[in-house]
Amino acid sequence: MIFLFSCRSALVIPNTNAWKKVKPVLIHGFQTYSDPEIRKNLDSFLKEKAAIRDRLKQSYFPLYRSSHSSIVLILYAKRENYVKTLSFKRQRSFQRAHYRRVTGAIHISLDASNGVWRHELTHALLEEIRPRSPIWLHEGLANFLQRQKITPLSECSLPRSVYLSKHLLRRSSRYARKEKDAILRLLHSEKKAKSYRYYELNSLLMYYLWSRKKLGLFLQNYQNTKKSAIKTLSIISGKKTSVFMLSFYSWLSSENKQTEMKGC
Repeated sequence: MIFLFSCRSALVIPNTNAWKKVKPVLIHGFQTYSDPEIRKNLDSFLKEKAAIRDRLKQSYFPLYRSSHSSIVLILYAKRENYVKTLSFKRQRSFQRAHYRRVTGAIHISLDASNGVWRHELTHALLEEIRPRSPIWLHEGLANFLQRQKITPLSECSLPRSVYLSKHLLRRSSRYARKEKDAILRLLHSEKKAKSYRYYELNSLLMYYLWSRKKLGLFLQNYQNTKKSAIKTLSIISGKKTSVFMLSFYSWLSSENKQTEMKGC
């Protein structure tokens, strides 16, 4: 799969702030709160995660400066410890992380994959640069980057490849057949942000921008201006938002989409 759904509840609120009672330690630029059960060497572990963060910053968040606040990490020794902090009525077996926008903190289990780390770090970096960014952008971009190779966006003269899972490729055609109204209202439907459909469609929107060589341009404009994400889409596409979403719908309906997509 191109991306996992282990972090689908990325902006939810845990039911405890017990981690605030632990003294944080600055490790490789992360303000780190550690589960007392953690025994491994966090210096080497977080060095690898800092490299992921820095590649994301360089490629997708060039305006992120050293003057920005250190990303807060709340680390759990294992998934079971992490789950105990959640207030969800039902826990999914793959749930290992979430980003809490209110505190700007990533809550994450040590056994989370690097893809999950990319997902949650995307939330934290985006929110630091453009606070209160819309959920459709948060989840679309985080899911898009979760299982993609991180490459610079500035080289549109040499389009890079990203890969759309066969599962999502099939789902895109199904959505086009059955969900036209939902697709056209996608940017204005954050009240439905917990549905699988919402996550998948916003991820597909990022693939669409990539395939049109517009994702890098969109992110650069959005980070450089005070304009809303929706207004920025309109500017970089040269279309009214409604017309842009019709183009996205037409792309979803197309039978010519491939798992490999070149773009930037």
